[in-house]
Amino acid sequence: SEYIKNISKFSIRKLYKYLKMKKSKKIVLCFGLNPASTYVNACEEGNNGTSLTSVIYFLKSMIDLAKHFRQLYFVIRFKTMSAVDEMPNELISEVKKTGNIEIQNDFNKVNSYELASISDLIIGKQTSIMEEALSAGKKAIYYDNENYMSSLDCPIYKLNNLVTKDFNGLKNRVKEIVDEKYDTSKEIENFTNKYYRNQSGGNGFDLIKDIIVQSL
Repeated sequence: SEYIKNISKFSIRKLYKYLKMKKSKKIVLCFGLNPASTYVNACEEGNNGTSLTSVIYFLKSMIDLAKHFRQLYFVIRFKTMSAVDEMPNELISEVKKTGNIEIQNDFNKVNSYELASISDLIIGKQTSIMEEALSAGKKAIYYDNENYMSSLDCPIYKLNNLVTKDFNGLKNRVKEIVDEKYDTSKEIENFTNKYYRNQSGGNGFDLIKDIIVQSL
């Protein structure tokens, strides 16, 4: 989480495009996974989001969000550069036509932590960088349309304001955040304070990571 909190001057130069854009639009960073299998349906329960259909569905959902929220700018970062090669050409074309969304695939120039550091909201699946973003105080939404994370016995996935299970829920949650209603119940803040920030003799991120590993 320190990489996300403490952005270097060198990183600022690399991120100039996005920092300039933030003057007129909020940045939404979308962490997609790498397709690992073509044999699991996108919404099949138990699928952890790494099926090809799931990754394609994630991309389509982000495009639809971008069309709905023109005042936001969406940056998609897949787990590997090669994931883009497996996306349908029509979706890649749709990204280019939509205008307020891009696939950031230049891993050599900008890393995921740098992108997270300047983002106003982060949407993603279950990944370590999502946990680190939370521990750094970033606004986050887990998109769990496969109901995979929600089925795990881990307190982080029981937070109603943090996990959405379908596109309409995701769209409504983004609208709440646009309307400055991210955590009105303080549910997420209380959770992050408990597991990430108020740890004596240990690192909060390591604690929650251990809890997640134990639940798998």
